[in-house]
Amino acid sequence: MVLPFLKLRQHAQDSMSDLPALKHAASQVAAQILHGNHGQRKAGGTEKFWQFREYNEVDRPQDIDWRQSAKGEHVFVREKELQTPQSVYFWAKNDAGMDYQSAAALHSKAEAAQVLSLALAMMFQRGDERLGVLGHGRTGHSDGAIERIGNALLEPSTALPEGIVPSKSAVVLCSDFLEPLADIEAAFAPLSSKARQGIVVHILDPAERDLPFDGRTVFEDMSDQDHRIDNVASIRAAYQDKINAHIADVARLCEGYGWSHYVHVSDRTYAETLFEIWEGAQR
Repeated sequence: MVLPFLKLRQHAQDSMSDLPALKHAASQVAAQILHGNHGQRKAGGTEKFWQFREYNEVDRPQDIDWRQSAKGEHVFVREKELQTPQSVYFWAKNDAGMDYQSAAALHSKAEAAQVLSLALAMMFQRGDERLGVLGHGRTGHSDGAIERIGNALLEPSTALPEGIVPSKSAVVLCSDFLEPLADIEAAFAPLSSKARQGIVVHILDPAERDLPFDGRTVFEDMSDQDHRIDNVASIRAAYQDKINAHIADVARLCEGYGWSHYVHVSDRTYAETLFEIWEGAQR
């Protein structure tokens, strides 16, 4: 038992050393978008009164309408028209496959998932949203919440999101989503029954989109199995059709839940993708 503990402690220390760099990168890209959108309404929407609804565990006590609550046995809060979810939960895939980068000049898929997730968390924080890690109930909008999310993003994760969220919350999910569509749907379904907003960021390396290799190529999968293709050009068109169809299937799945789906290819700047996501979140 000593060796696994030492490995775990070393990984925790390595992750802690990565956090300042992650926070710096995320804060820089978040600042670009927020500075350019200073005229937009912030997340949280209008404060115009809409209706009463029952109090739940993610609501703030100061939002309780005591006069309305005194009329019956239930506790009510005042629902605000066009108000975005009060709690936003983050998850990003972080396994060996996410470390892939086809060129040294590109960022890895894992880095993209971490930077985009934490940048979005910082932007939602500006809107006073409560922030948390998927699978953990604790939320907050202080810098401590940003720290917890950053640390969680650097830890190894499950291949697909797991966990439950409170009603009327939001989820931000970042991954390459290369799993079979049925597995993705099985992971999304329990979340969609509660989350009224979802932001799904589909992250791919350019080589995973285009298969730009030529001649005889050996591909190694996650189980260390080698697959030799004698002439990659001969399968390129069929591969591109298949990967594009998969991306379209994931997008349709998200659309069915009322969620937003964005594609980030790692030769694109973070700011471009983040601007697109933030614009969509403000509608």
